[in-house]
Amino acid sequence: MVDVRRSTYLAVALAALLVLTSCHRTPPPDTTAAREAGGRAAVALTGVDHADTLALQSAILRVRAAADSFALAGDSVGAEAFDEAFRTSLAEKDPALHRAIFNKQACSM
Repeated sequence: MVDVRRSTYLAVALAALLVLTSCHRTPPPDTTAAREAGGRAAVALTGVDHADTLALQSAILRVRAAADSFALAGDSVGAEAFDEAFRTSLAEKDPALHRAIFNKQACSM
């Protein structure tokens, strides 16, 4: 009789554990900081004189370094959020620069 009772308690405990673990959801990562950094990077890039190619190249490298900081930290979701915010902000602030950087046809001319 003791073995049946022990088995019953064990089965109920395992069932409760399975129910609790299946209901646990991982919250989505917070991408606010990455999005804000991407937007700031786009604004900083639009402030550079486009005729000064050395300054423009340096600014683009700073943007790439900021984006890579998320990837190097293992935050692939943050890296994607940075990239999306950067592209969106750049398209809004300076559509011509956005086309020059991201449009493959502009590079083949």
